[in-house]
Amino acid sequence: MVDHNGSSTSLLVTWSEVPYADQNGVIRGFIIEYRVKDDPGTTTYVNVTESSVSVARRKKRAAVASYLHQLAGLRIWTEYYVTVAAYTVSQGPSSMPYLVRTDEGGNEEYFLIL
Repeated sequence: MVDHNGSSTSLLVTWSEVPYADQNGVIRGFIIEYRVKDDPGTTTYVNVTESSVSVARRKKRAAVASYLHQLAGLRIWTEYYVTVAAYTVSQGPSSMPYLVRTDEGGNEEYFLIL
């Protein structure tokens, strides 16, 4: 679920496509919500459209896509809660919050939300 290779100021968020049975229309994009663990006032929303998000095909299941988006400008060595939700005309349910920490310095942080 999670690969930890960190950057002190960025996180690479990856997630799987919404199963067809759970889609309520054409997926137009995704909302990534993130905030500092102990500070709800830092909540930020990023709208990632279907056409602008990076897509990679998984080797085991070529029909399933993994989506990628990098969050930048984050605090060094800080814990963040991150969720992802797909949207059609309106936003669907968010993933479970994932707790991740930026690095002390030097690398990029990668994690997968399923």
